[in-house]
Amino acid sequence: MLRDIHACPEILDVLSAAPAPEAAEIPAGLRTQKGQYLLLPGDSEHTVRNLTISGDSVRLLTFLEAPRSKSEIAQYIGVADSNAESLGALLGRLLDLGVLQHRELREPQPAAGA
Repeated sequence: MLRDIHACPEILDVLSAAPAPEAAEIPAGLRTQKGQYLLLPGDSEHTVRNLTISGDSVRLLTFLEAPRSKSEIAQYIGVADSNAESLGALLGRLLDLGVLQHRELREPQPAAGA
């Protein structure tokens, strides 16, 4: 995850299209605009997918940097039990994309004497 960086692919497109890249004028919007991006493996060994993500996505992915149980994730994003299937689908897709890694985790157990 890359935070608060310029739109590098668009800037490279401007430079590539210029007859003299060293003299190319980068539009003001590209010079000042910054965003959050998620880099994922592409279709081949030497490619990367660059996805623009929202601030909410950044917060969720930051939360998921530490191992979390499914119930902790559901509580964090406010998913009710009735939407457990949707949460499972979301987590499955994040696993497929490589954003999350599967670990054998157990649901938290109540403390002894609680």
